[in-house]
Amino acid sequence: MVNNKYKWPLNTINHSWLDRLILAFFFLNKKNRWSIGDRVEKFEKDFAQFLGVKYVVLTSSGSTANSILSHNHKDTNIDEFNKGRKQVILNGITWATNINPWIRDGFEPVFIDINLKDFCIDYGLLENYLDKNCKRVSCLFITNLIGYGGDINNLERISKKYNIPLYFDNCESSLSYYYEYENMCFVNIGQKFTHTHSFFIGHLINGLELGCIATNDEIEYQKFLLYRNHGLIRCIKDLDNVNHKLYEELQNSLVDDSFSFALVGNNYRPTELNTLIAQLDFSRVGDYIKTRQYLFQLYSDNLNRVKFLLPSEDDFYVKNTHFCLPIIINPKYNYNKIAMIDKAKKYCDSNLIERRPIISSTMTRQLIYQKYGDYKKLKNSEFITKYGFYVGLSYSTKERDILDLTKFLNNI
Repeated sequence: MVNNKYKWPLNTINHSWLDRLILAFFFLNKKNRWSIGDRVEKFEKDFAQFLGVKYVVLTSSGSTANSILSHNHKDTNIDEFNKGRKQVILNGITWATNINPWIRDGFEPVFIDINLKDFCIDYGLLENYLDKNCKRVSCLFITNLIGYGGDINNLERISKKYNIPLYFDNCESSLSYYYEYENMCFVNIGQKFTHTHSFFIGHLINGLELGCIATNDEIEYQKFLLYRNHGLIRCIKDLDNVNHKLYEELQNSLVDDSFSFALVGNNYRPTELNTLIAQLDFSRVGDYIKTRQYLFQLYSDNLNRVKFLLPSEDDFYVKNTHFCLPIIINPKYNYNKIAMIDKAKKYCDSNLIERRPIISSTMTRQLIYQKYGDYKKLKNSEFITKYGFYVGLSYSTKERDILDLTKFLNNI
């Protein structure tokens, strides 16, 4: 969130005065619809085209997008669920909103440690776990952390090897790409898979509170729309880009078609206002990508990599658009790491630089997840939690501030 007390905040609101006038006229125009409408549908198509997927469903937040994902996965796999296949594999460091929907739907979270190469899940540990427990695992829900894309090709291989569905949370990595082996080209890290995004004010695209779920599956798309709108079949009745077989199957002659509930959904709908805010910000997405990549490269080039850790980035395999500037002590550096990270934190605080832990710390440190595992066994997650934090990276982050920060860090 944006906090005016900081000289260097986590993020900034980039909407211009013209954008604000457009928002004002949106309210002043009596013909405008404020609840979900045509603007939502247009942005869904625009963002789907940007991602390279067939369908996008906007939601009230990234959190509710995750809830829709969990609901649909359970209902689609209910027979296996009832036979005990209830485990969901998650990163050792992720967000609560990536965990809670699954718990609420009756699944059991299993936390696998992250790796220190791309901050994604540890692929070796994941395979070792699946070798012994794959028949208990219902799906993989992988978080691509702080703008980095994981080894998507490897995760796809693992998913196919064990015949387990693979989903992604890309809320911090919406603008990152990877080299996809099959088609030998760069694609968005979620292009081939069902995945979720957030347009929260602190994320890469600002919709204030908004999110989405993306898919290439026609049936999933229609079901996501149903979950978003209480399960009402009218929301899929007039779609022009799908086969209407599902709608026909769900019709109920006992009730009015406009208020026929076909599955257990909820109100996860976005508004036209939030969508307009996101549309205005999205119009600058090309500049955002270039600026974030340039500023992160400036940070990377000037940071002492002997003392501090940054994930490796092979230009041939990834094109990341970074979410933040991570400050993490290099585990190989032989010095008092606690003293180093404390000095870095004090520098930020004294210079009014807003900072955060690397997401939510090791998740099994949290009271609500302690029964799902021992945090001390997630060694890389623990290292990041103890010896790392991040500061903001945004369209308005100043080069001079980055150079001053790296100069101080290098001299610790």
